Amino acid sequence: MTVAFVGHRKVENYEATKERLKETVVALIGEGADTFLFGSSGYFNHLCYEAVSELKDSTLIFVVYTLEQSMM
Repeated sequence: MTVAFVGHRKVENYEATKERLKETVVALIGEGADTFLFGSSGYFNHLCYEAVSELKDSTLIFVVYTLEQSMM
């Protein structure tokens, strides 16, 4: 299963949101997700990339991230 993340430029409660995302990603992996796609701008997209990347060391997943624009 492929999962795509697309979100907002601003994120409130960055660390709390990242932890919630990690929980969600682990649940998605349990349901068969093995490929994760990310948008190319905005803090939410970067946050999703960070969360999945931090999990990849303990789980075999394929990560695709395209950086076409600066986040700042």
